[in-house]
Amino acid sequence: LAASRARPAGALVSPFVRSHEGVDAPLRGGEDDAYTLALTRWVVMPSWLLFAYRCLLDPAVHAYVDAVGACDDVALNLVAAAAGLGPPVAVHVSARDYARDDD
Repeated sequence: LAASRARPAGALVSPFVRSHEGVDAPLRGGEDDAYTLALTRWVVMPSWLLFAYRCLLDPAVHAYVDAVGACDDVALNLVAAAAGLGPPVAVHVSARDYARDDD
């Protein structure tokens, strides 16, 4: 990879990723900069990132996420980006998304 495309070690990894336009991008697997959001219903991340999100993040952010609902994935992705991680990585595995009604 060119130096401009190099990403820091670690990333959110999930079969449930979304593009910044809110449209599902095709799952091609591997490293793909087309994805900007990993949904938290199934995500693999470095353990230090989970610690930062659950224990170090301002409690007001958690209170907001609890009050508003359905924005925990945005908060986690913002913490990952602030920590210097690259865009989410999509993995192509057989997984059913029970949170969707379009099946």
